[in-house]
Amino acid sequence: PIPEVESLDRLVQISAENGDTTEVLSASARTIEMFYHSKGYPFAKVRVETKSFPKENRKEVHFTIEGLARVRIREIAFLGNNAFPHQRLKKLVRLKEEGLFTKSRFTQEQVQEDTENLTSFYRREGFQSAQVATDIHFDAKKKWAALTFRIEEGVQTRIGTLAIEGGHGG
Repeated sequence: PIPEVESLDRLVQISAENGDTTEVLSASARTIEMFYHSKGYPFAKVRVETKSFPKENRKEVHFTIEGLARVRIREIAFLGNNAFPHQRLKKLVRLKEEGLFTKSRFTQEQVQEDTENLTSFYRREGFQSAQVATDIHFDAKKKWAALTFRIEEGVQTRIGTLAIEGGHGG
């Protein structure tokens, strides 16, 4: 469900201290956009319009929110993963494909976090030069996304033998 207008009031930065300047209103519009992006509406855009009533010493501010189509994840794929199977990598990402019992919420922040998690995983497994990039493809109506994590594993570093030398404390 789309967040109620009342819950957006806290995102508007108009106050006695900040005023209602163009900068404050633009910052409020960006804050509202970021809020919607974090809730799975990556194409949300917010426009702000003002109307002055000088005789009444007041100003009306209207925020128009467009592009409120929630994006769902149709497919998550991995390319270049030779060392680890698709199923193991899929468990490392928080994003999930939409299914009968699974609701997905696409956010750019979660894509970035999952990309970083996969990179960290590879490095912990000895692939010190591993790099992960993400391709995102949306359908024509921008309601579904297909994610592809492109993995460049590099060479895995393994420790053959480990010797500890030194004096014995006593």
